[in-house]
Amino acid sequence: MLADHMTAETQAPRTEPMTLAQMGVRLQDYRKEERIRAHIILCWLALLLIRIIENQSGDTWRNLCNKLQRMHVGTFSGPAGTVLQRTETTAPQRAILTALQLKEPPRFLHLQAPTSRKTA
Repeated sequence: MLADHMTAETQAPRTEPMTLAQMGVRLQDYRKEERIRAHIILCWLALLLIRIIENQSGDTWRNLCNKLQRMHVGTFSGPAGTVLQRTETTAPQRAILTALQLKEPPRFLHLQAPTSRKTA
């Protein structure tokens, strides 16, 4: 069985049982064949998605990640309120999004007016 071959790789480190217990998952549940098969399928789907993205963009996964991870969101607060704003899209990032036929994410993700304070 597949589960018998995977037991060494599925044993959790000493620090995990408390976290697993909090989630209601017992350690022996990791050795169940259906969980191992599900994990393998998820890994395979992730690899398939990576290959599709590489083929569509014409670049390696490592290069794509390096370029896209430079996109950040900052929180700015002031007397006019709070805003979550994304960094400007660079030319390489725009080229990746275009190749993958994806829309550019919104520049402003959240706008919040200041809360009014009542004075006594």
